[in-house]
Amino acid sequence: MPEIMLSEIHNVPADKMGAIELLGIEKAIADDNGFCVVMEVCDIHMNTQGTVHGGILYTLCDQAVGSYIAYKKRKAVGMDGSIKYYRPAFSGDVLTASVQERKTGKTIGVYFVELKNQDNKLLADGIFTVMFMEQ
Repeated sequence: MPEIMLSEIHNVPADKMGAIELLGIEKAIADDNGFCVVMEVCDIHMNTQGTVHGGILYTLCDQAVGSYIAYKKRKAVGMDGSIKYYRPAFSGDVLTASVQERKTGKTIGVYFVELKNQDNKLLADGIFTVMFMEQ
């Protein structure tokens, strides 16, 4: 799958990406068969237990959904999101959040996200609901 810069997807300069910049996510991998964002974990993502903070994992999944929606040339605002954690992530891991459409209508979209590490081990999955905004 080809890589695409998130700043290109969101049509924003690379230094104005906000939370995406804080996470260190720069690229998405996308084609007609799938969409995912990739993040390399570094020390600023860690909690005091030596694993990646759960809020970082949630934010990565949420951002993957938002970037997928932007990739599809739509605008949306989050309505609901939930995540299930299965195993921890550590500094140096490369995380991939893959997005799948569950239901996409005129005003509401529901998306499933799987979060895996570089060893293809499932770390978490989540479901996110958005409300599309008129463009």
